[in-house]
Amino acid sequence: MVRSYRLRRLLKRSSSLRKGLAVFVLSQLSLLFGVILGYRQILIPIMRGATNATETALSGFVPKTNMDVAIHFVALVLLASGLYLSFVSIRLVMNSILTTLNPGLTTGRVDVYFQREQLSNGPRVASLGGGTGLSTLLRGIKQHTSNITAIVTVTDDGGSSGRLTQDKQMKPPGDIRNCMVALA
Repeated sequence: MVRSYRLRRLLKRSSSLRKGLAVFVLSQLSLLFGVILGYRQILIPIMRGATNATETALSGFVPKTNMDVAIHFVALVLLASGLYLSFVSIRLVMNSILTTLNPGLTTGRVDVYFQREQLSNGPRVASLGGGTGLSTLLRGIKQHTSNITAIVTVTDDGGSSGRLTQDKQMKPPGDIRNCMVALA
């Protein structure tokens, strides 16, 4: 129940995921029909051989009058198991990719996806300032949006920043570093 709820929630909110799944299904159908049409001279004898082999295997269990129904049932079982195994294999591949990209995340992947999607759709914020105020503001606002632009004033001249300004003729990096750490 929980897994189907998460899948419905995932498909409901992400139109790009729905489009991707639709394109995947269409590509598989196109591939299937292309193989059938392109190799029908090869596939028809194979299909007849598979049908004869299935009839031979089922002849001990099913009467001759019900053989067509039994073959259709076997085909349905094979199609369902193929779809299920395809789903399982795609899920295993996706889990492997997600684990590689984010090794510390073992559960709640869908929730993290929703949170990142919500942050990316948040308001666009531009902030101007420096010192401890800007880094504190950025630390708080990153919980609501990921569309943040920070313009950092670099007027610090005390401590090591003052020595860097005098000796290396560079802008003091302290406030920029604090803002980057706040957004990390």
